[in-house]
Amino acid sequence: MSLTLEIANLSKTYPNGVRALRDVSITIPTGRPSVQPGLTSPRPA
Repeated sequence: MSLTLEIANLSKTYPNGVRALRDVSITIPTGRPSVQPGLTSPRPA
């Protein structure tokens, strides 16, 4: 079984109108090392 993570045309605009993302697309196939932003922090909890 082959798994792929695919995100297509992701956009994010904050309530104050600031656009953080616009039409971002990414495909990560199985077996590829990847970065997981937001899962680690330089500051301990």
